[in-house]
Amino acid sequence: VGRGAPIPELTFLAEAKDDTAAIAALDKLAALITAETGAESRTTEIDGVQAKQVVLDGFPITYAAFDGKVIVTSRPGAISDVREGGDSLADDADFKQATEDADMGDATFGFVYLNIEQLGALVEGFAGVSDEEIPPEVSRNLEPLGGFVLHSGGKPEDLKLSAFLS
Repeated sequence: VGRGAPIPELTFLAEAKDDTAAIAALDKLAALITAETGAESRTTEIDGVQAKQVVLDGFPITYAAFDGKVIVTSRPGAISDVREGGDSLADDADFKQATEDADMGDATFGFVYLNIEQLGALVEGFAGVSDEEIPPEVSRNLEPLGGFVLHSGGKPEDLKLSAFLS
């Protein structure tokens, strides 16, 4: 989840052992979405990558598989960001600190990371736009919080789930 307007950017990125199989699975999901919602389905090219989009109420959800990665995103430019290898979550100092504090290690089956400070600012921004006020005690309670990490590890037959809040 990242900054964006009118809604935040939502991006899912994972390794794909087989780009073709990854796209086939996402195509099935996209077909279900378009059948249920009447959304438009289309193809496009982004930074030399063949991508597909499901357009809901004028809002595109873009997906692609390339170079052993699969991405689903609300911001098509995220594909270029991944291809260029620029700054990523792994480069973020707060993320590094949170995963170190959580003892996540280098190998995981998956994880969720939340920067509570940035999430709080995002919620306050949405509240301001909608003329709502967040109670002062909520802001006070969120102020000391840093990062939240939920991660999985272990062996596939003996999966371990761990959570850490700083």
